[in-house]
Amino acid sequence: MKTSETATNCRRIGVDFHGVINHDPLFFRAFCAHALQNGDELFIISGGPREYIARYLSENKIPYTHLWCILDECIRRDIVTFYPDGSFFVDHTIWNEAKGIYCHQNKIGLHIDDSEIYGLSFTTPFCLYQTRSREFIIEHHHISAEQGADKVYADLIKYCR
Repeated sequence: MKTSETATNCRRIGVDFHGVINHDPLFFRAFCAHALQNGDELFIISGGPREYIARYLSENKIPYTHLWCILDECIRRDIVTFYPDGSFFVDHTIWNEAKGIYCHQNKIGLHIDDSEIYGLSFTTPFCLYQTRSREFIIEHHHISAEQGADKVYADLIKYCR
């Protein structure tokens, strides 16, 4: 369910799909809704494919304002090699740095992801989501999802630029 409302002085929050949203859709439905109710823009930033992610978000009623996928960007730039079995290859450095570059270029104020490798290329504040413990780790602070989406949002937004 894409939401088109955008506040003029909003914060921009990025959330990964694989391993984050799809690991705990009920929590992230509430988290995303809370962010949007507070006037923030919510960017779902993932590897892709876009069609699958958009369908999943719609079916699970997870609101957002933007959806961006690495695979789509790599296809647009013609830097993907597709194989007959349906698999594909993109240079690992390009793939691993893509989210950090996108967040920087789009002035994302905070990004939540479960892959530490992506965090290495971020200038944007990067929050590591640990799926097993359901913890958000940012600047050595641990925030448990057990506290609820509004509390996690309130704690994380302090780190948003």
